[in-house]
Amino acid sequence: MNRGYRQLASQALALLLFFSFAQGQSKDDRNVERLVKSLNDGSWLVAETSYSINYRTGYLDLTQVTLNSPRSEIGNRWYWLIYPLSNIDNLWDGDLQLFTDKAESTATSWDQVSRYVASEQRCVYMLMPGWSVSGGKIVGKTTARRRYDLGEYLRIAEIRVRKDKIAEFENFAINQMVPAANRVVPRVGVSTKAPRFIRTLRIEVNMRWEPEFREFVKKYFLPTAARTKTEVSIYHTIYGSDANYLFVFPFEKEADLAATGERVMSALWQKGHPYFKALQLDGLFAQMIIGAQETITRVRPEMSPGFNNRQARG
Repeated sequence: MNRGYRQLASQALALLLFFSFAQGQSKDDRNVERLVKSLNDGSWLVAETSYSINYRTGYLDLTQVTLNSPRSEIGNRWYWLIYPLSNIDNLWDGDLQLFTDKAESTATSWDQVSRYVASEQRCVYMLMPGWSVSGGKIVGKTTARRRYDLGEYLRIAEIRVRKDKIAEFENFAINQMVPAANRVVPRVGVSTKAPRFIRTLRIEVNMRWEPEFREFVKKYFLPTAARTKTEVSIYHTIYGSDANYLFVFPFEKEADLAATGERVMSALWQKGHPYFKALQLDGLFAQMIIGAQETITRVRPEMSPGFNNRQARG
């Protein structure tokens, strides 16, 4: 009786493990399918952060820090997975793990890859209609052509890699994740151009000043960006961040305005207006925000599925 019971229990356990494994496999497959359905142009970008500044207690009381503070974190590196999306009806779970079991049999396992990662954070944003500048012109519709099309929605996964695992992580991304993703994701991104750098400005706007902030963007920021031929797209946060707005500045050269070591807003006003007008606009902007963070990332085409090392031109 006991032996029969043990056999039955063993069979039940084996069946449970089999179905758990099958469900795990099908879950990853479903997530890959959802990713493919969401992508704006069949590809996404991987970038590494190189510079960051925070406005801690107010725009004029600026404290400049790196992303790798406190000191115990110095040497760790942040990578951003930037997904241009056409919709948010099929958002997926996970990022790196989606393609570990789709690589060759000798590939790095997910258990190994997970040891490279110290932390992850994901945010989703929606493009504000009429709040983009491209080619020196304000783009009036979300579907209008932009030099760098990052989609009507944007998903950013920020991954902090441990300093002693950076080389292993990059080897995994280049030699395993990208080839595996390229076998699954259709190569339809022929019209998509990748910038060399992306600067982001996350702004937490005081809700009391939200109507004034929107008016300020339309009346001053967008015309100034157009006049200075600064490429920018503005997104509203859907979830994942305390900031209400995300300003995205794609750029090519380290001499471009978006590469400034100053606050990008200050640099924009200074380039587009006389000195005292620039100070006035800087002060108005400061009144409406609680805090902000700016980050410059360098796009890594060799780590970006579907882009085939293509960079933006003219």
